[in-house]
Amino acid sequence: MITKKPKTRTVEEAISTLEGSGWAWLPRDILDLILERLIQIKDYIRFGVVCKHWRSIALHQNMQSRLESCHKLPPLMIFINQYDNGTSVALHSGTQDKTSRFKLKLNGFPIYDLTKDCGSSHGWLAYADATLEVTLLNPFTGCTITLPPVRTTHGHYIKKVVLSADPSLCPDDFEALVMYMHYSCTKLIKLAHFKSGQDAWTRIDHRRMELSYAMYYRGKFLIWNDHCEICSVDDSSKGTKVLLDYRWVLLAYRSLYVQDSRIYLVESSKGDLLLIMKGPSSEDLHINVFKLLSDLNNEFKCLKIESIGYDALFLDRNQSICVSALEFPECHPNSIYFVNGTFNLENQKMHWRYLSIPTLSAIWSSPTICFENRLYQQQMRVL
Repeated sequence: MITKKPKTRTVEEAISTLEGSGWAWLPRDILDLILERLIQIKDYIRFGVVCKHWRSIALHQNMQSRLESCHKLPPLMIFINQYDNGTSVALHSGTQDKTSRFKLKLNGFPIYDLTKDCGSSHGWLAYADATLEVTLLNPFTGCTITLPPVRTTHGHYIKKVVLSADPSLCPDDFEALVMYMHYSCTKLIKLAHFKSGQDAWTRIDHRRMELSYAMYYRGKFLIWNDHCEICSVDDSSKGTKVLLDYRWVLLAYRSLYVQDSRIYLVESSKGDLLLIMKGPSSEDLHINVFKLLSDLNNEFKCLKIESIGYDALFLDRNQSICVSALEFPECHPNSIYFVNGTFNLENQKMHWRYLSIPTLSAIWSSPTICFENRLYQQQMRVL
């Protein structure tokens, strides 16, 4: 007896069947009840792409509170699948140590190296083309936001893009900072600042030292460099101010510090600014955490701490994310999640992470939901 293989339907055929059956036009209150019971972000996304009516429900302004609650998910690792020659990416949960086969919506977004292509901020991947036009991509929905090009002389490229907030939640109240440089001199970093509602990028004057990272903290962008300085960016004066020279910290812990150590800054769940110093050695790993205390002059002082309480930190070369294990029981408290393993501050031990799929590069990203593309004014200049 020959059994027939079940016919495989295309997505278009499945959606057409759904619309014809009447499921697409379920009452709004029933669809709202369905949405309230969706926990996984991938289920919420699949709901929004079923049909136009369901998508409109997901986009309705009354869903704003649900969108914000969906942001309360532990960070996921996005990595390039080496089996596909770097043409696709996958998701990995560091808290559950599981790799998902849920495919992200890249929409032609270049993914040569996630650690080099301008990074990730508030769940958005960033990329800049040859004209220095910045594109933000939500890898969970395929939504894109196009920012204007940074106007400068020929031969520059953008190294990093940092956002002050999620532009899908704050479309009219977010800021962006870009680090860009000339191909002939990669140590002279230039800064430009963009604020939604303005008609130009603003160039920020600073000492043009080699910068490592940037973050947004309490209304200001912070940058830090290889000269052990943490500076704040002041868009009103178009300049920077040194807040802390942490060379003395490195000198005080010289036995734990070598030239290749990495410095991270992250905001704790209580709003404190933390500095994490990580040594490069895998065999003799040293990680030190400091709380940065602000004085009357808004300058910082370092205080070494042994515990971060119930916080869990997610750190990589692009950004630093902090969540509380009280809100996310699946996260280990007092722990630091790196791309290659999780470090427990209490017992000072690293649990190394081995991915089931070989990866070319990986970053942490906060899951966000957005189904609407945005295009900001194109003809803009740097003041």
